[in-house]
Amino acid sequence: MAAKASSRGVFIRETIEVARRYGFDGVDLDWEFPQNPKQMGDFGFLLKEWSHAIQMEAKITKGLLYCSLSLCTTRRIS
Repeated sequence: MAAKASSRGVFIRETIEVARRYGFDGVDLDWEFPQNPKQMGDFGFLLKEWSHAIQMEAKITKGLLYCSLSLCTTRRIS
C-alpha cells in the first residue's frame, strides 16, 4: 500500500474519514518488519503525507487528529 502514492492517498483519506465518523482522536499506525530500505522510505512518505493531510483537514474541522506509530524490525537496515 505504501509503495504507490495513489494507494497512500486512498489509505490516508479513508483513515481520516473513519476517525471522524466514529469520533476517534486519531489513528495508530503499526508497520512490522519492513524488509528493505525502500519499504522504510515508503513508510516515511506515508507518514509525511498523512501528517500533511491531517493538518489540512484540521483547518476545516477545527480539530487535529493524532497519530501514534510503531515500527518493528528484527535486523538492522543499512
